[in-house]
Amino acid sequence: TFGKNILRIWNSAVTTDLFLNKAVLNPFKSLEVAYKDYKESYKLEGENPYTEKETTQLFPCKQVHECIMKETDNIYINKPKQIFLVIMESYDAWSLLDKYRPLHVSDNLCRIADQGISFMNFLPAHNSTIFAYSTIVSGVPHIGVNLSQINKKEEQCISSIYEQFKKLGYQTNFFYGGYLSWQKIDDFSNYLGCDNAYSAANMEQSFKEGCWGVQDEDLFNYVLDVISADEYSLNVILTGSFHPPFSVDVNSKGYPYHTKKDLPEEVRTFLDEDIMSIYELGHRWYGDYAIGQFMEGAEKKYPDALYAFTGDHYARNFINSSPNLYERSAVPFILYGKNIPAQKLNTPGSHIDIIPTLVELVAPQGFKYYSFGTSMFAKDKYYGLSYDKFITSTNLYHTIERNSLLKHELNTEQEKMLSLFPYKEEFQQTMGIAWHYVAKGNEFTTTSVKSRKSTPL
Repeated sequence: TFGKNILRIWNSAVTTDLFLNKAVLNPFKSLEVAYKDYKESYKLEGENPYTEKETTQLFPCKQVHECIMKETDNIYINKPKQIFLVIMESYDAWSLLDKYRPLHVSDNLCRIADQGISFMNFLPAHNSTIFAYSTIVSGVPHIGVNLSQINKKEEQCISSIYEQFKKLGYQTNFFYGGYLSWQKIDDFSNYLGCDNAYSAANMEQSFKEGCWGVQDEDLFNYVLDVISADEYSLNVILTGSFHPPFSVDVNSKGYPYHTKKDLPEEVRTFLDEDIMSIYELGHRWYGDYAIGQFMEGAEKKYPDALYAFTGDHYARNFINSSPNLYERSAVPFILYGKNIPAQKLNTPGSHIDIIPTLVELVAPQGFKYYSFGTSMFAKDKYYGLSYDKFITSTNLYHTIERNSLLKHELNTEQEKMLSLFPYKEEFQQTMGIAWHYVAKGNEFTTTSVKSRKSTPL
């Protein structure tokens, strides 16, 4: 193709007609995509890279399902009719910190966080949107492989958020402002048991279309139009406007800053325009603005709903050249709604802990579910993990290279290098079982899994 935007794989689902979509890409592009899929699945060949022990020694179960089965032990809130889980594009946690609040680029999320339960010691799955989405909805930790490209049709993912909430009586829906051909997200969501998947192809006749699809506020308006106030539904919403090429006219939406001089004086020096432009900062503001617009309508239409918000990954760009490890790592996790008290908790967690947290909130006592993570309300929860990071209530760890770790103290912001990882066993236990589940399936064998590869931690 010729023009400003070249044809990419996600452009192959620009309509809601499967037959027409197949005509978008030529055979050469399809071959390229097939080869990339093959390389992705090849990463699962060989031995488990996360442990040198036998699987039967590492896991005291015959099946993965046995190891990750849990049972709700309390009733936290009355079952809400609607649950909205919003995965926000590039929305890391720093702009919700007291230090940066005077910038006023996250006022709506700050209000929601202050009126709900906020977890700020929280890690994304890794460094991209698809890794975040696949981890959050499958419940499987990111192990260095793109799950959306290798889903196994013959074996159900028992930890899926969609399957488990259907058992709780919810219709399950996925809303994405882009196109469902991106990362095969439609096939992946269907594999996980999603009842309905909606994209820009469903919306573009009514809303303005951009490079990545429709703008966030149009996505949220579509959700408000589609979701009934009378039916039980779990709704996963993936936004996309806070992303290059940053094409939203943010000033026309009310963004108050045109130049750096317009920023409040107390935070003006934080912004280095050689690193982030005032216009790019405006797209963080816009993501927050769209959420505010959505909540204004949603709280009227669904007054008893449960709302959950998290970012998909670090935005890959900070407002200056010197973010500390926390500022370039953490994302927020916020719960809001009827019967959700206002609390700021320092419980550590990550994307794999979202499913158990939501299940424990709304499921009846004694409900059996499956999770690689742990509810954020568990009294004994003391860590959260991602592909190459690990967080506790006091420290954040990040692998720099093999056998070399950076430790960041959350209270003092002091950082130092370590040669030994104090939580190696916890990390390897979770990641080892996740790798086995993705690569080998549910059944454990006595085959040796001696490591031949280096792992992130």
